[in-house]
Parts: sequence; C-alpha cells; structure tokens
Amino acid sequence: MVFPTKATLDRPDPTALVAAGLAHHGAGRLAEAESAYRRVLADHPRHPDALHLLGALALQCGKPAEAVEWMRQAIRSAPDNAACFSNLASALRRLGRRDEAVACGRRALALDAGSTDALNNVANVLSDQGRHGDAATALRRLIRLKPQLTDQRLLLAQALILDGRAEAAIEELMVLLGMAPSSVAAYANLGMAHRRLGRAEEAVRYYRCALGFAPGDPGVLNNLGVTLQDLGRLDEAVACFRQSIAMQPDAAHTHLNLGLAARDLMRIDEMIALTRSAVRLDPSLAEAHTALSFGLLIKGELEEGFAEYEWRSRMADFPSPRRNFASPPWDGSDLTGRTLLVHDEQGVGDTIMFARFAQQLQARGVRVVIECNSQLVRLLSAMPGCRGRGQPGSTRRRRTTCHDALASLPHRARPPCSTRFPPTPLICAPSRNW
Repeated sequence: MVFPTKATLDRPDPTALVAAGLAHHGAGRLAEAESAYRRVLADHPRHPDALHLLGALALQCGKPAEAVEWMRQAIRSAPDNAACFSNLASALRRLGRRDEAVACGRRALALDAGSTDALNNVANVLSDQGRHGDAATALRRLIRLKPQLTDQRLLLAQALILDGRAEAAIEELMVLLGMAPSSVAAYANLGMAHRRLGRAEEAVRYYRCALGFAPGDPGVLNNLGVTLQDLGRLDEAVACFRQSIAMQPDAAHTHLNLGLAARDLMRIDEMIALTRSAVRLDPSLAEAHTALSFGLLIKGELEEGFAEYEWRSRMADFPSPRRNFASPPWDGSDLTGRTLLVHDEQGVGDTIMFARFAQQLQARGVRVVIECNSQLVRLLSAMPGCRGRGQPGSTRRRRTTCHDALASLPHRARPPCSTRFPPTPLICAPSRNW
C-alpha cells in the first residue's frame, strides 16, 4: 500500500496533522491515526490526503466498502492521485468488482507509469480473472522496475505456467533460484512447469528437491504423488498422498487424488470412502462428486451414482461446451404429451449407451428429439419408438418444452428409467438401399 508524501510536524496545520496521523499509522496505532485524519476533515472536509488515508486505514482494517467511499471522495478532490487510484483498485478487488479494479489500476498507471504498487494490483486482479497472459505482462513491467523482487518473480512464473508458457516460466524460476537458492516455491513450481511439458521424471526430481528443504510440505507431497501417478508408480503415489494427508488432514484435493489412485489399483470400496471424505471436506468440489459417482456406478449403486454424476458439468476440465437453448432445463416433472430435447455432451460411445433412456421416455408418452453428433443421426433414427432426432443446431428451431443431457436422464426421470439392458436390441443398423 502507498501513502501520500509525509508532511513536516513543525506546524499545527492540516499538513502537520496528516503527518502525525502517518506516524501513528506506520507504528500500528490505528485509532490515533484515524483520530488525526478525522481532525483534518473537521476543518477541511475535502482534504484529499486525509480522505485517502482514511480509505487506506479502512482497507487495512478489512472494510473495503468503506475504503471505496473514502477513496472516491479523495479522487474527486484530487483526480490526479495515482496512489489513490491504485489503492482503490485494491479495495475494489476485495469486493470482487474486478473490472472496476482493473480500470482503476490502469488509471493509476496512466498517471504514474512507474507505480510498482499499481502494477502489482493490476497483475493480481488480472490473475483473479484468469487473464494470466496479461498478468504476466504487468509483472514483467514491475520486475523491470524492481528486478530484486522475488515474490513477484515467483508470481510471474506461476502466471506463465497457467498461460501455457512453461518454458518461459522455467527461465524465470532459474533466475529466482539464483537469488534465493533454497526457495521451496521455486523448486515446486519447476516441478509443475516440467510436468506441464510432459517431463514427468524431471518434475519428480524438482519436487524431491523442494522436499529436501521442506520435508513435510503437504502441497509438494500431493503434487509429487500426482506426477508419480502419471508415471504409473502407484504405490509411491499412494505413500505421498498418505503422508500429505497426515500433515494436512482437511485437504479435500489430496483425499480425491488418493481416491483416484485407489481406483487405478481397483480398490473400489477404498475409492468410494476417500472420495466421500473429499466431498465432506469440500462439498463444492465437483471433481470429487464425479469420481464418487464412478465408484458407486461400478458397485451397482445406481441411484446415488447417477445423482453424483450430475456434478460432472461443473468440473473445470469438463469436455463438453455449454449450450444455450430457448427452452428451460428439465426438472424431472411429467412430460406426457410434450416434447423433450435431449442432447449429447460427450463421446459417441456415451451417446449410444445412454440413448436407450430416451427411448424409455418415448414409451411413456414423451416426444423426444435427440440432438447428437452428425455421425449418429442415421443410426439413432433407427431406434424403435424414438421419432425425434436432429443434428446440433437444427433441433433448436423445433419447439420443445424443455431440454436435458442424455447422461442425466437416468437420474432426472421419475419414476427412474430402467438401467437394465432390454432383451431386444435398442438400436438396429439402418437399412441400406443398394
């Protein structure tokens, strides 16, 4: 955080009071600092430094909304105050108002291109927005101004990794190690960068270097376990995950990773228990719910398994793009005599496997339109009892009551669709005209 230039203490005027407040502020005597700033405003309500510093104090005390109000007043009094724009960006970021925060940070840089505080704040907000390339650009500017900053160099490397520029990140991390040879974070991020580049063995080596300086670091142990899992060294991976959990028992992602290792070892009961633990520790972790669903479905616990499988689309790496339909999503209510648009969302095999549930709904009096990969249109057209079908895009012109994903039908339908395979084929090879 930056403050206005200190005034001298030799005159009982607003400048002296601001300086006295700054002295208290810097010494951690926040109540006395606030009192001094407010004394200035009592006689000079538009004093920009006092307004700004009250905003800085509010931000320091965890009151970002109050900080925004003080700083906006300060800017109205002194619209060319770069430091105030920078601190306002920080307050807006705390409130989650990221676009406004970026705009204020950029305004600060327009007023003072060499403001390292503004560059740092802009980089932080851009990173929050997932704009890692732009964040890296801001951090490079910052490091050019202050090359000795190790924390910001680490942030630059992390931004480069997330932006898909792992080689450039490695260069920055090697510079960082030259400045801080025992940096655990540098070695750990070198492990992540090499894993992103498919160099799993080198990643293992750097993770082990990090553990040499911090033997029980739970995050490094977890990342090492994931990389060992990539290499098929499952017993070593399990040992790393267990050691990580011993150090950090409430780490949901580590319980999930241990559960995935149990899956690879075909220890399904153990997988279910571990993924349940992950869900308990972080109920919003979609990957844990989805992994739990696979274990339950393997065990034949279909009702709970399909319910947990509904979390799949919330995963960060879910492969199917989100689609926009004019009709609302189906809530499972009775659709007899009405039309349901059912769409695929994953591979061809999944579409064929789940198509039988659409046929069951058709048998209940629901008109079903299937939106699917163009390769499957002819095949699914031959499915007995299911007249509706269409290619992506074409079905959106049809009037439908609501829509749902094929893989959601066994969970959504009430009564539930049968999960047993019927005695007769669901899909017949379409006839050909020779």
